[in-house]
Amino acid sequence: MKSDSDIRHQRDFIRRIIDRCGPRLPGSPEERRAAGIISEEFRSIAGNVTVEEFTFAAKACIGAIPGYGLGLMVAGLFFFRQPLATLILASALFAFAVIQIVLYKGWFDIFFPKSTSQNVHSVIDPPGGMKNVKATLVLSAHIDSSWHCTHFAEKSHLARYKLGFAALSPLLLITLSIIRYLDADFRGVLPWSLWWTMLIVPFLYIGFYFLFRYLVYDRSVASPGAMDNLSGIAVVMNLAKYFRENTRRAPKNLRIVLAAFGAEEAGLRGSRAFIKRHREGLLAGEPWVLNVDGVADRDDFICMEGEIWQMVRYDRGYVDMVEGIMKGMGLRYHRWKLDAGGTDAAEFAKAGMRRAITLSAQNRTPRSNYHTRFDTLDRMDPEAMRLMNELCRRVAVGIGERAGGRL
Repeated sequence: MKSDSDIRHQRDFIRRIIDRCGPRLPGSPEERRAAGIISEEFRSIAGNVTVEEFTFAAKACIGAIPGYGLGLMVAGLFFFRQPLATLILASALFAFAVIQIVLYKGWFDIFFPKSTSQNVHSVIDPPGGMKNVKATLVLSAHIDSSWHCTHFAEKSHLARYKLGFAALSPLLLITLSIIRYLDADFRGVLPWSLWWTMLIVPFLYIGFYFLFRYLVYDRSVASPGAMDNLSGIAVVMNLAKYFRENTRRAPKNLRIVLAAFGAEEAGLRGSRAFIKRHREGLLAGEPWVLNVDGVADRDDFICMEGEIWQMVRYDRGYVDMVEGIMKGMGLRYHRWKLDAGGTDAAEFAKAGMRRAITLSAQNRTPRSNYHTRFDTLDRMDPEAMRLMNELCRRVAVGIGERAGGRL
């Protein structure tokens, strides 16, 4: 069957990238090598390809989490003698974390060493040419893979509890610092009388340690990124190839932009650079964005309707359409808002292109193959890939119908 050969080709592609490149940390030579291979794949599908470099700070987002934990450890040392120093330092670190690690703003990128990454894209015009184009569909996924995250690798079912306490611990340190400082300096009470605050602070170091150990910088044990996100690259390439080979089934009024972004794991920097460069050209008007990120589990499809940390909500009509297709296919899925982190679709939504969505097929509670060295091909269910291929094809057809194309 054709679908079986597609799956074999997709898995061979993922295996080849991992074997030839290994983990592809943002801005690394391995990421660049993978981008080169992907660019040749894109060229073979579309007949054209463009590789665009951009500069970014690789460790200014989730890569800064261990440093954040270490900084909180230092801040806590001043608590016993100089609570004001603890308050100032912990508050500054917490503000940094919210801006850089949670919201992905990039305001403090200037203080971090710079790296170079690359985006790869191809353009596929509809069978009738540009004169028939009524809408643009961006098919996207990201090239890079993550650092090895120890909490997901070791007893992943406890990771959310560990990270929840880790997120709460700096707020507790700030609160206790305020209590000690105000009570000691404004009410004339000796600092040492607030003994109970000093009993709590040592326990906060457990949370600081969880942050410090969030990831390992060692490239040799970084994530191979089979699920996250060579699977996404394989799916969008398969869809573009399908429409090129089956022009009668391709949306007649859709221009397809096939895009592979770098540096997603560094705070969506690749998609941000792509949007900045092409907002007035390829992305003019109101494009549709179909982003695929993480395909591994046949029973855990996700119809993402927004992203909490990125403060975006996808277009309701688009999400409803995708959910309807999932129901029609009989998929086991969840309609869900991403509760931590972010995906490249969020960057499009933040730029005003709200007809964006990320499709995924992975457990919403991260397992041991999420952002770890265990993200390998053998952990991916081939049936999940087959179903995602079909889902994306149907979504693209639905977009074509909404754009006025005759299919």
